[in-house]
Amino acid sequence: MHAAEVSPRGGVARRAANLRGQSIIEYVLIIAVIGLVIVFAGPGVAGAIRNQFNLVGNTVNSGTSAGAEGGGASGGGSVGADSVTVQAAVAKDVKDWTLVEQKAVAEDIAAKGEASPVYAKAKAAMDAGTTWSVKITNDDTMTYRIIGINHDDLADGSGKAGLTFLTTSTGIRSRMNATETNVGGWEKFVI
Repeated sequence: MHAAEVSPRGGVARRAANLRGQSIIEYVLIIAVIGLVIVFAGPGVAGAIRNQFNLVGNTVNSGTSAGAEGGGASGGGSVGADSVTVQAAVAKDVKDWTLVEQKAVAEDIAAKGEASPVYAKAKAAMDAGTTWSVKITNDDTMTYRIIGINHDDLADGSGKAGLTFLTTSTGIRSRMNATETNVGGWEKFVI
């Protein structure tokens, strides 16, 4: 029966009046549930939305602020999330990292540790045994891989090396310098 139906005895049917009262109660309950959802879930949703806006804002800021190559914290290179080179490494497959990107990744990890945007990729490459190759001056090809992350102390004592590499090549012969001595150390090493 609809609310406007008339009963056989005249007047409005009693059931129609009850339906009308029930619908008001249902609307009140629906509004109450929506209110409770807003009260309890609202702050969490607002926080998540705020975090997303902050993430976008930080990304935009890091893309428009510093990030020029060359002025890094330890002897040139690219350091930090602002670094164009680090961002390029984040976007690439690890096996395609260039020497310049590997250096920037190592410096970024040394500066930020696990907070570096490339830490997880470098760790996955180490765990998977990913290798890279480079042609050295005597035309040999040297293959190497990551064996440590923030593990080894820097020679100058200023902190940890972001990445430690190990060559996997065998049979490569190279002399330390023209006099075949260790004079000059690694700085004068001919590679």
